Formats: sequence, structure tokens, C-alpha cells
Amino acid sequence: MTRWALGVITSRNYEIGWRSSVSNIQNRDTVNDSDNVSQMNVPGVRVFIALNLIGATGLFIVMMTALFSVSVKRLSTWYSFCTSWIISCVSYSLLTFARQQSTQAPDFALCFIQTALIYSVPPLTSCTTLSLVVQILLNFSASLADVPSTTGINTFATLLIGPYIIFVIIFIGVCVYGAQNPITVVKAERGTYCHSTDGSWQKVSFGFVIAVSLVIVVIQAYLARRLYQNRKIMEWKSTTIAMTLRGLLFSLIGLITVMAAMAFIITSSHNLNFDIILAMLPVLAFVVFGTQNDLLMVWFRSCLLAG
Repeated sequence: MTRWALGVITSRNYEIGWRSSVSNIQNRDTVNDSDNVSQMNVPGVRVFIALNLIGATGLFIVMMTALFSVSVKRLSTWYSFCTSWIISCVSYSLLTFARQQSTQAPDFALCFIQTALIYSVPPLTSCTTLSLVVQILLNFSASLADVPSTTGINTFATLLIGPYIIFVIIFIGVCVYGAQNPITVVKAERGTYCHSTDGSWQKVSFGFVIAVSLVIVVIQAYLARRLYQNRKIMEWKSTTIAMTLRGLLFSLIGLITVMAAMAFIITSSHNLNFDIILAMLPVLAFVVFGTQNDLLMVWFRSCLLAG
């Protein structure tokens, strides 16, 4: 009888303890990597957020201008490219939008979502960049052959939908892992965004980015070679050559991504400088693709009409 009573008491205590731990996880606040706000570099974090907001705003304006202007024509993968970088900028700025950027323990649900996003958006942006470069290559080859550019439905669907399927798969994977291991979801001590203390997701995300970026560099080298070999033929095809050159220019920036991604994989910890380098990429995308003559002419005419 005594043993039975002790067994019941032990079972009850275990059940109460288990329920208490689950309740604590569900209601817990996100912790900082070191629980030390003083380590946050406020000016650096502001630069990081400002770059993301500038990139998102600039690309949104460029995309809307191209979408609603009759005189501006862009590839479908170009719109996907811009959209993915806007998603990236918004993902890294979630704490700012929620007014919790300087909070030591932001809302756990918010931190949970941001953690899943910051590991799934780098593969997304690298894949949409690859899709854009591939479509530029296809159009370039068609232009050289002086035939209309046609993309098969399967190829078209892969270029447009493929990057977002990869994004969703990684996002769900991080969410499942984070739900099972909520203690790994923390706000980085440098104060930029929430992430996982498990370095595996960082390696998966940026390992994927490195692989895709290397493919982009190979295609870029091939395009540059073809462009040089056919420079006399392409002189009069200004639209095609302009888009090709700008695609090559932004692809060169992909080398920065490769180096940054390798640094992310080699070391499990990094400082604010790496985050700022990554935040510069959408701004550079805006500068490269937002300064084309047809877009500038649309804005110039709009300014004249407004004046």
C-alpha cells in the first residue's frame, strides 16, 4: 500500500512538473544570447535596419514603376527577384516593425517566425538571382540567333516557382525544429535579429547559398565570354545588352555573398559587420536595376508633370 501511494505521488509530481515546463515554454520570453543588452551596438543595428528598409523601399518603387509603366518591360524572373529581396529585407526588420528591436526579450512568437525566415530567405534570394541569370542567358542566346525568345512551360514554372518551394521547405523545417526545441530560439547578442543557437540551420542555409552562388558565377563567366565574342553583333541590341550587363554586374556582387556565406559556415559566431554586408546586397540590387534609362525617364517625366 505504501509503495502504491509513493508511486501515485511520484507520478503526480512528474505530471505537474511536465505541465509546468510546457507552460513555461509556451509563455516564455525570448532570451538574449548572453542576456546582456549592453553588448548591443545601437548605431550598428540602426545602420543594419536602415539598409534593409532602403533596399525594400527602393526595390518596391522600382518594381511598381516597371509594373504600371507601359514603356518599361522586364522579365518575369526580374519581378520574382525583386519580390524575394523585399521579403528578405522585411524578414530582417521584423523586430523593428514590432517596435522590439531594442527589447532584450522580444515576443517569442515574433522571434520564432523571424528565426525561420532568416534561414529560409538567403536560399530564396540566391535562387531567384539564379533564375534571373538563367532567363537572361536564354534571352541572350535567342537574341544572338535572331529568333523570338520562348521559354518552355516547365522551365518557366521552375524558374518562377522553384525558389519559393525551396523557401517554404526550409521555413517549415526550421519551424518544426524550433517548436521541438524552443530554447534554441534567441535574440542575437548583437541585437540585429532572432536566430537559432543550433548552428546546423546556419550551415544548411548558407551551404545552399554557396552552391547556388557558384552556379551563378559559372553562368556569369559564360555570359561574359559570349558577350565579348559577339560584341559587334550585339551593339545595336541595346535593350538586351543593357539587361545582360546589369545582370552580370549584380552577379559579381554574388561573390560577396559566397565569401560571407563561407564565413558563416566556418564560424558559428560572427559580428555585426557580416550582417551589414548582407544588408548592403538589396541596396546594391536597387542601385543596379533601379538606374536603367527607361525607369529614370519615367521618374523624370513624373517629376515634370508634378512640377
